[in-house]
Amino acid sequence: MPHPVRATRRSFLKASAVSAFTFNLVPRHVLCGPEHTPPSARVTLAGIGIGGVGHSQLKSCDKAGFQIVALCDVDDLHAKKTYDAFPQARRYRDFRELLGSEGDKVDAVYCGTPDHTHAVIALAALRAKKHLCCVKPLTRTVEECRAVVDAARRAGVATQVTTRPNTGEEGCRTTELIEAGAIGPVREVHVWSYRPVWPQGMPGRPEGEDPVPGTLDWRLWIGPAPMRPFKDAWPAGHPIPEMPPKNWGGRKVYHPFNFRGWWDFGTGALGDMGCHYMNTPYRALKLGYPSRVSASTSRRSDEAFPLASIVTYDYPAREGLPPVRVVWYDGGLQPPKPAELGVTPLPDEGVLYIGDKGKMVFEKILDPSLAEACASIPKSLPRREGTWGEWHAACKGGGREGGVPDRYDTWQQSAETDEANSSFLYELSGAAATWDWKSYLAGKPAPTALDTDKNGEVSWQEAKLWQLAHGDAAQTNAPAAYAAHRFPVVRCYWHAYPGSKDDLTQRSVISLAADLDTVFLSQPWWEKDLTPVTLR
Repeated sequence: MPHPVRATRRSFLKASAVSAFTFNLVPRHVLCGPEHTPPSARVTLAGIGIGGVGHSQLKSCDKAGFQIVALCDVDDLHAKKTYDAFPQARRYRDFRELLGSEGDKVDAVYCGTPDHTHAVIALAALRAKKHLCCVKPLTRTVEECRAVVDAARRAGVATQVTTRPNTGEEGCRTTELIEAGAIGPVREVHVWSYRPVWPQGMPGRPEGEDPVPGTLDWRLWIGPAPMRPFKDAWPAGHPIPEMPPKNWGGRKVYHPFNFRGWWDFGTGALGDMGCHYMNTPYRALKLGYPSRVSASTSRRSDEAFPLASIVTYDYPAREGLPPVRVVWYDGGLQPPKPAELGVTPLPDEGVLYIGDKGKMVFEKILDPSLAEACASIPKSLPRREGTWGEWHAACKGGGREGGVPDRYDTWQQSAETDEANSSFLYELSGAAATWDWKSYLAGKPAPTALDTDKNGEVSWQEAKLWQLAHGDAAQTNAPAAYAAHRFPVVRCYWHAYPGSKDDLTQRSVISLAADLDTVFLSQPWWEKDLTPVTLR
């Protein structure tokens, strides 16, 4: 007797995507109207982090064809507008409860939370075999990025990041022109942003503590970061909110929006916008990893990103292309304006390519005669319908899945995140540094400023993320597993126990000789602030 074949939602969605090109028994407008997909064929989506940018992006997901069935946010008040927009969706505060309860009822997950929780949510979704779209930046640290990209490859699902689209007109045309030699070999790229549009450059945290609103779960908002007191807003008249050129977040200290300026929660202007504007240079110039990075910044602190910075990346020759220097500017700083622009100012944000034969801002060649001569260069790269439609098509089997990088793939941000996040350490040190990326990728220790700046340590969040990414197998031989993945020493952040008069964040260092099964694997990270731990 033949065994019955079990149909899953994913196999059904793929089949329905294929059958749409073969025959229709019932026109879809009869079932759902002229602009809708039949409900049985829609990709079900859960939104996590829905009160900020998630509100508009989930609306875009809905328009692209997703069926929003579950929503999650740690702040009921901030999320209310999105709950109201999708009243049919089931509601959660904790993403772990959502993933555990929804199971096969959800096909895909959208993550729109603050930067410091991207990795833990992305890893949980990928381990549950959910299609995933994460807002930019993909992660906050290099090790988080490696863990997430590795999990995406193994999950075999459709993945997307909300960076400037690889397959939009600007990205495709820039790549076509550079590959055709329109402006000659490119030797310099200048990338700039007027951001931050939130407070940065803070020398320290605000004093005191405010009552946590009943609508907000502060411990869930903190997530894997070191615990700190809730503070709602900077006092009236305080200079911090007036420091950035523009401030969209007002006097709020952390939540909403202004988490971006803090080391523990954000990635600063570079992480926020570098992933947008460095995306196309990475693809068009096949950049890979820099051999040297240097930075100059405004005042640096242990708590917050500087108000302004210039970060210079030098790349070696690669695949027949000459060495190239890429320079990042933020905080209102810009490169020198090309003479070809005349009285026209540089845009507030942009990318300037300097080649042996000419210059481009984005895909626009500045010399009119050269632009006219290059107009006939064919458009050879496929254009697609943007972030949401592209991801939706991939979820239904209409595109490549699994986040396997090629030069047009969303997960190429792995290299970009490595570049941006490594530069944060150089911003802190203020010194130029070299980095042996080949040794790093091979898992071999490479003594550099990156290690020196962290005293040979990585945060316990990074170690825990690796364990989360590698699942239960990591629990069988934790010390060897960590050692094999470049965790020679782990810095642990231990929160003050209730009633303690010590500083809220206490730091201890443990070596791999410690009992990692006890320290890491038997305690959920979200309970560490309440659990005494004995270290050797």
